[in-house]
Amino acid sequence: MYSDQSVPKDDKFILGTDNLGRNLAKRVIVGIRISLLIAIVATLIDLIIGVTYGLVSGFLGGKIDLFMQRVIEVISSIPNLVIVTMLGLLLGSGVFVNHYLNCHCRMDVYGASSP
Repeated sequence: MYSDQSVPKDDKFILGTDNLGRNLAKRVIVGIRISLLIAIVATLIDLIIGVTYGLVSGFLGGKIDLFMQRVIEVISSIPNLVIVTMLGLLLGSGVFVNHYLNCHCRMDVYGASSP
């Protein structure tokens, strides 16, 4: 198999190669790097929005604080499955929407908690 792609057979390839002779370990590492980057950026955006919202709510207080709490309660009461379904309808079929629906909504159906 290695001779077909002119790839030397040795211990250099930890996970081996695919049928085109590409190093699988490198491809896995690149995939992990991209996934971690997306997760860190999403977490930072969530952190900035949440801290800003909390600071405004705490600083202003009173009726504005009460109103902002109720807004968060309404948002929290909407199930994730409904939100993702609406996003899927709005965005159309795409890689990211299909991935989320396949991975996360399947867990909702089978009773596991979604991340």
